[in-house]
Formats: sequence, structure tokens, C-alpha cells
Amino acid sequence: MKTGTAVKVYSIMMGLLLLFALVMTGGNVKAADNEAMTIQIQPGDEKIEIYNDYYVLNGSTRQDWSGDYVLTGSNFNQQGDYSAFQVIVEDGYSSNGGARSITLSSLNILNTISSETCAFSLQGNADVRLLLEGVNQLQSGQMQAGIQASSKTGALTIEGSGSLYVQGGYKAAGIGGGFLQDGRNITINSGTIMAAGGSENSGVSSVEQNDPYVTVESWMLPDVGSSNEHTGCGAGIGGGDLGAGVNITINGGTVTANGAGGGSSGHGLFITINDGRVSASGGLYGAGIGGGARGNGRYLTINGGTITAVGQYTADDIGGGTLTISSHNGPLVVTGGSINADLYKNDDPRPYSSTDQSGSSLLHYTLNLTDASGNAVSGASVESLKIGSCSGNAETDSSQYGIRGMQTNDAGQLSLYLDITSVPEDLNVTVVADGVTYTGTFSFSGINLTPAV
Repeated sequence: MKTGTAVKVYSIMMGLLLLFALVMTGGNVKAADNEAMTIQIQPGDEKIEIYNDYYVLNGSTRQDWSGDYVLTGSNFNQQGDYSAFQVIVEDGYSSNGGARSITLSSLNILNTISSETCAFSLQGNADVRLLLEGVNQLQSGQMQAGIQASSKTGALTIEGSGSLYVQGGYKAAGIGGGFLQDGRNITINSGTIMAAGGSENSGVSSVEQNDPYVTVESWMLPDVGSSNEHTGCGAGIGGGDLGAGVNITINGGTVTANGAGGGSSGHGLFITINDGRVSASGGLYGAGIGGGARGNGRYLTINGGTITAVGQYTADDIGGGTLTISSHNGPLVVTGGSINADLYKNDDPRPYSSTDQSGSSLLHYTLNLTDASGNAVSGASVESLKIGSCSGNAETDSSQYGIRGMQTNDAGQLSLYLDITSVPEDLNVTVVADGVTYTGTFSFSGINLTPAV
């Protein structure tokens, strides 16, 4: 056969194969490139099931694919046409033996409160790397987590430059477990994530009101630091109602959640924050980071980042929920970070098992950064600090105090928990933030830092 003829026959065959694929899938699927399969979700679709080396859309014919995926589109339109939709990632890993890479690219999956449909579910030992592009919204029906990640052998990693707004149904977590289920093995590396667990009234019902466009303001997310009573039964990140939050790690990004750890009556176990900006406000009677109502906060570690945590009623900001015993919580190890939270139980004036890496007890120190005119320096990223013999540097991993992701708050403050024996009065303090060097002297009434002359 001549070369030109062979090329022509090959082109015809590839065209027929592509046409066949489009016919079999209703035109929803296309190969983006050699690395990823793009699947466009549209009203009328019901589910996509992703396996090791194939996928099935809407229960139709098996389509062979062992590469990565891009999910985009929406299960509703401007006319309010809508049907429940779910993504199911079954047992296993990608073809290369690592985590399955799935990109969410401006994906909107909204399920009504009564649908009992999980928007995105990891099953069995599925190991998923979820990449965020654009603005993505996921909402599940009652008893279902917004993103189900509850297997002991599976894992979920979230990262990317986009954002994710995720809402669990009644009694379920935003990211983690459904009703009576734990949330396990969840890691956030980057991205903007807002996660809300489901309470009795939670869930965006606008689809049922023939208004499918959901704004960020309509999501039932916490106002961290307020006195509002959040009645969520599931954690924003972690366990559903009566479920624990286990092995939750935040390495970066901007994360807002109504609780990170256990759902109502659930423990928060092995929670680590290394970097990022984290705001967590506990559900009713729950800790901001740690246990839900009547749940303990155990094995908690903060190595860096900027953290704001608020516990509700007598719950710890970081630690145990209400009706827990101090000695049953902790240890809480702090080796870095600006932590706007109280590490004390309301019924116990002493830190409970709150230590630095060497085991020394901690005390709370506030650094106030002001400019030459006396105005608060808000939102400044810390590059280095030195307080006596204690130092930190954002560019190295050998810091005595971790400052990765550390920023001043709106009042220009850094909130540090340091070794109780390491900071005597009249100690010189130096902080470099956004290229400016601030200096001051520590006193027990606080530390006021101004630009170095």
C-alpha cells in the first residue's frame, strides 16, 4: 500500500472511531489530549463511574480509558432543567499505580436536599488527586457527604489554583463522611476550599425554586469568629454525624470550614496543619479543630500556617468538644504558625498537653506590627522572625518555629505559642514581613513592633 493511501485510510478509521465514541456517549465526552479525557456534564446526565481502566457514563457502554480525567459542565441550566448527578470513583488507582488524577474545571453539581445523592464519592481503596481549575461547586443530598472520603485504605488529595465550594447534606460532612461515617485520609495542598457540613436546614434549594445559579453568599458556611450558633451535625472537613475525622492534613491553600475533625459525637484524630490559611468554626458544641460535640481532639499538630479557630459554647477552639474531659484530649503539639485561638479548656485554666516539639509547655504571645504612622500592618506575609534564641525562616525547613504561610491579621497581629521558658522580659524581637524589618522589645503586656530605622 502506498504511504499516502495508508495515511488516508488511517485518518478515515480514526474519524469513524471518534464518531462512534460521540454517538455512544451522547456527545458528552471528548479526548482533550493524550493525557486526559474531558467529560462535559449536562442536564439529564445521572452519573459517571470511573474504574481503573475504563469509565461508564449514565450506565451505558463501557469506555476504555486508563488516563486522567477532566470533569466540567453542570447538571442544570438557565431554564432550571435538572436531575440528580453523582461522580463515583471505584476501587483502585491510576494505570501508573499512583493516585487517580481528576481535574474539576468549573464543575457544578447541585443535588437537592431530598435527593439522597452524593455529588462525588470515593469508593473502596480509591486514591484520588483532585485538581481545581476555575470555580467549582458540589452539593449532596441528605445523609451524603459533599465529597465522600471515608475509606481506611483510600485517600483524597486536593490541590490546584481554582476554588471549591462543597456542601454536605443533612447529617453529613462537606468533605469526608456521610451519616454515621468517618472522614479519613484527606490532604489539602493548595486551592481555595470552603466546606460546610450539613445541618437540618442546610443545602442550597435554589434549584427547586427554578433559580439554578447559586452564589457564594447563598452557601451555608460559617462566619469564623462570630458568635453565631452553627447547628451542623457534620464537620466541614472530617466526620459526618456520629463519625470521626481521621488523618486530615493541610499543607497549603485557603481553607474555610465549619469544623475540621469529628462530626457531632465524633472524635478528631491525627489532624496536622503545616501551612496555609485555615479558618474553622465548630458546629453546635464542637471544637473549631478537633472533636465534635462530646468528641475528643487527639494527636493534633500545628507546624505553620495562619489559623483561626473558634469552638462553640464550652468547646475548645482547638481540642475537644463540649462534655469532654481535659485529660482525654491532646496532645496538641505546636512548632509554628500564627494561631488565633485559645488552647485552654474553659473549665481548666492550664494548657492541656499543649507542648512544643521538646515537650515544653506553651504560652501565648501576641506581636503587633504597625507602620511608621502607627497603623496596623494587615495581611503581611512573614519572611523571618527572631525572638531571642527562637528563630523562623519561611524559606528553610530547619526553623525553630515554623512560619510557612504566616500572615498578620486585620489588626496587624501575629499570634504565637512559644516555649514558656524561652521568652524572658526585655527580649529583642525582629520580624521581616513583605520586605520590611520590624523590631521591638518583648514585655508581658505584649510586643509592639515598628519598622526598623
